[in-house]
This record gives sequence, structure tokens and C-alpha cells, in this order.
Amino acid sequence: MKRTLLFSLLFAIFVTQVSANPINRKNASKHAQAASHAATSGDWDVARKHWAKAVKNGELGGIPDKHQAIFYYEYARAAGITCFF
Repeated sequence: MKRTLLFSLLFAIFVTQVSANPINRKNASKHAQAASHAATSGDWDVARKHWAKAVKNGELGGIPDKHQAIFYYEYARAAGITCFF
């Protein structure tokens, strides 16, 4: 019983990681593009919200650290501009 439960749990984690990564990566990219566009337009509140979503999806998608660092930096910048500490 324990072995079956453990196997089921590990399989569920594996399937989630394999299937969620490409979707989360694509969503992170889309949110980053939307955030960049909003920041360029001067709508920093919308940019902050999209950067937050890009950060979360990037974490779930397992994007490279150098890209995730950019997402964190831009999110912090947008949060500072909007006084959202």
C-alpha cells in the first residue's frame, strides 16, 4: 500500500513537472512581453502585475537563472516605481 502510494505521488510530481514546464515557460515569456510593453507605455501598475506573473511562471517553468534574474529585477523596479513595497 505504501509503495503504491509513494509511486503514485512520485509519478504525479513527474507528470506535473514534465507537462507544466513548457506551458509555464511560454506564459512567463508572454507576461514578460506584456510587462515590457506596459512599462514602455508608462503603465507601471500593469507592468508590475505582469512581471509578478512572469516571475511565478518562470519559477514553475524552470527557466534559466539569468532570465529569472531579469524577471526579478524588472518586477522589483516596477514595484518600486508604483510604491508597492
